Amino acid sequence: MTDSPVLNQIPQETLKPTAGPNASTPRYLHPKAVWILFFQYLIISAFISILLFNIVAGIIRAILLSSVLTYIEKGDPTPKASVGFGNLGLMPFIVLIIFIPLVSYLLAKLAYKNWRFEVTEDSLRVEKGIIWKRYVSIPYERIQNIDIMRGLLARILGLSDLHIQTAGQSTTSGFSLFSSSEGRIPGLGTEEAEALRNDLIKRAKGKTGV
Repeated sequence: MTDSPVLNQIPQETLKPTAGPNASTPRYLHPKAVWILFFQYLIISAFISILLFNIVAGIIRAILLSSVLTYIEKGDPTPKASVGFGNLGLMPFIVLIIFIPLVSYLLAKLAYKNWRFEVTEDSLRVEKGIIWKRYVSIPYERIQNIDIMRGLLARILGLSDLHIQTAGQSTTSGFSLFSSSEGRIPGLGTEEAEALRNDLIKRAKGKTGV
């Protein structure tokens, strides 16, 4: 295994992992992580809602156009099919403005309650998912690099994202709300992220015997 530049920054005399009281028990994201997850779901929900709204609006327009053509063929100069559609006004947009944030917040709360990780003797285990649960186990010997990323919202909230790069994983630079990194742990307190990063590096160094 090729030595990682980040792993080589840890002196040999400090390779022994720290076995704190929470080392082998489930740990959770910072409570403020709900807002990180909220904005992720807000963007997704807004995109899906706008897409569905355009599809439904297109179907309604097609139905109304068909009705108008039918009235015209019958010689009715004032098609009644169009009456009432324009009276909706901003109601659909008001519903979306209320509905999208509400659904996004509920999803964020559920995702937060179901996201946990555990530092075991041999691997880092991550559990996440609302309906479909995903269980990830990362052996320490596969860890090649660990990055701490802080986007604008994370900095405002005083949080950090931990990104664990493993052997055989394609790496991408930069911060992404929707990173699919198998070892991503979002919404950690700044100090906890630093401590966890150092602990995992020590464990990885110990497993690889570097």
